Parts: sequence; C-alpha cells; structure tokens
Amino acid sequence: MRIIKNYKLRKASVWTGGVLLSTFCFLFSGGVGRVALADPDRIVLENFSQGRVGELPSGWRWRGKDDDKPKLYAIQEESGHRYLNAKDSGYSVAIFKTISWDLRAYPVLTWRWRAKALPPGGDERFGAKNDSAAGLYVVFSQNWVGVPKQIKYVWSTTLPVGTVADRKLIGRPRVLVLRSGRARLGEWVTERVNLYEDYKRIWGGEPSEKTVGIAILTDADATHTFAEADYADIVARKE
Repeated sequence: MRIIKNYKLRKASVWTGGVLLSTFCFLFSGGVGRVALADPDRIVLENFSQGRVGELPSGWRWRGKDDDKPKLYAIQEESGHRYLNAKDSGYSVAIFKTISWDLRAYPVLTWRWRAKALPPGGDERFGAKNDSAAGLYVVFSQNWVGVPKQIKYVWSTTLPVGTVADRKLIGRPRVLVLRSGRARLGEWVTERVNLYEDYKRIWGGEPSEKTVGIAILTDADATHTFAEADYADIVARKE
C-alpha cells in the first residue's frame, strides 16, 4: 500500500515588478489518504470513476478568483469508459488535484486526451494569445511562498510539437507542446512522457522527491474564442 498525501489548497500572493501575482500553495492538512495499489508498477492518479456523470470530479478544486465563474468541466461516459469533458468560452478556469507520488520510483506519466475545438490563433508564448485546447500540468514543487515549479503539457493550436515556451514570469509554467493543430483533432490520443527527464531538461537540476499535484486547463479567454477537449486515464508509471 502506497501513501498518497492530501494537501489543503491555499491562495498565496507574490509581489513582483509592481504586479500582485496570484499563485497557489498546497499545505499538509493533517490526515493522509491511503491508496491500495492493485498494480505496483503504476499509480492511477485520476480515471474519473469517482463522482456522477455531468458533475465535476471528486477531489478537484479551483483557484479562489474563479469562485464565481462557471466550472465548465464535467464527467462524461462513452462506451463504458469515464472521462472529463472541458470547455471554455472566455472564463479560463483551471482545476487542481493535490496528489503526491515518488517521482523517482514513478517517473513516467501517461494519459489520454481528445481535442475537439482549438482556440483560433492560440500561441502559448504570448499572454495575449495564451490559450490551449488541452493542457495538463504537473506541479513538481513549491517554494516557501507557494511559487510552483511546473510543466504544462499542451495541445497547441499553432506551435510545433516539441516547442518549449517560457514566458519568464514568476509562478508561470514551462510549456511543452505535445500535439499541434488539427492533426488527429476529435480522436483520442495517448501521451507518454518521462517527468523526471523533462524536468531536468526544461527546468534544470534535480526535481523534488515528491510531486505536489496535477491540474487541467482548457482555455480560450485570451483569444476570446472557444476551446473544448476531453481527458482520461492519468497514470504514473515506473516505466
């Protein structure tokens, strides 16, 4: 049985360059969640089996500034398989799940996603165009004021596969493009990344022993358009 630590989400603020930057802190909340591993070679981080079809998945939260916005995320089912459908028409609501696993023991992450609508003109390099049909974040660590080190894997509208985008703002993720444009739009695609190697290549140095959590964001607020994608079967693996 492997221990998966629960955290409490707390909003933190960092002052930089005359801008109040909202970031997020995950703090231990006392108890720990225990997950029995049927397969010691993998940890199912999320398969959307908990919760009702048509509702938000259990155990996921959002940023405090998004409390009054519509949460356009809902569990759906297709041929007996659960997945998360995500839409955005300008609200840009990210959802977070706090979950910790041993990155060195389980360095590989796999998941399935299906982009349905690309935000026209989306370009993750620039704030004015920073929209993605599908984005999966891994939060590797946070410093004492809550500023995270994270990688956001995206299905981009315009950027070539393999592009690493860094907007060089405190708390922002480094973005890695895994899919681009309309190729395989509307199809389920399985992704496989080595988190440990990606961290060393993109951030440099060694990552923390334990991760902090994962997040999902489908957004179209910067381009004032529409985006839609589905997500399923997020699993950490030994290899």
